[in-house]
Amino acid sequence: MLKLRTVPEKYTEEEWKKLVQEEPKTLLTSNSKLRKANIWSFAIPAAKATIVKNGELKTMTTCPSAGSCLNFCYAQSGGYTFSVSLLKHSRNLNFAINNKENFKEKIINEIKSKKNLHAIRWHDSGDFFSKDYYLLIREVMLSLPDVKFYAYTKSVNLFRNLEEDGLIPQNFTYVFSFGGKLDDKIDVKKDRHSKVFTSEESLKKAKYHHSSMDTGDKPASDKSIKKIGLVVHASIGHMKKFKKNGLLNGKEM
Repeated sequence: MLKLRTVPEKYTEEEWKKLVQEEPKTLLTSNSKLRKANIWSFAIPAAKATIVKNGELKTMTTCPSAGSCLNFCYAQSGGYTFSVSLLKHSRNLNFAINNKENFKEKIINEIKSKKNLHAIRWHDSGDFFSKDYYLLIREVMLSLPDVKFYAYTKSVNLFRNLEEDGLIPQNFTYVFSFGGKLDDKIDVKKDRHSKVFTSEESLKKAKYHHSSMDTGDKPASDKSIKKIGLVVHASIGHMKKFKKNGLLNGKEM
């Protein structure tokens, strides 16, 4: 399992406590893949985060249903763990939890400012870790009924309950991703879900829609598409971890 880092080594706890409480300059980001589709995303730290609660630093779980995916989590390696990225994502979470009204106002205004927006993706790192947190995000989505929102999630039980309670807005769709503790609760015949493949050929053979640089993740934002496929581009080390955990060619991702 990857060593989870929640505070960069160069900061003391007191320095981190001060830094993480600063209001983020912006909340939304994008990358080369998402920009092709005019998609912006909101991120929080993956797996765990250290933020301020009741005046004290606390480490919390941000991906409660993560399972074997923690063995190769991209959001706990590479650029995501750089001090700048980790601080930004931690500030996002701290701001959302401790300044709910300001968070809603800020992110709504940012979303409104985006031109030719296709969709907003929740969490290119992190996940919906509680019902209360989801309800905060839901208020944002309800305030912007003409904007399309989507997310990949491993919080299967949470979303089952949200569906039963009628708490999923019309402008939001989610995709269950394999690699979590609740994989056995995902119905591949009925649920929107994503799997990882070693090649585009194997993905197409399994009749999955490719979320790639060309498609810009648009398949995940389309409610009508249930089977999302991603082609793994990984180092030899990561490939070995994928194989060891049985997560290639559409198996359990």
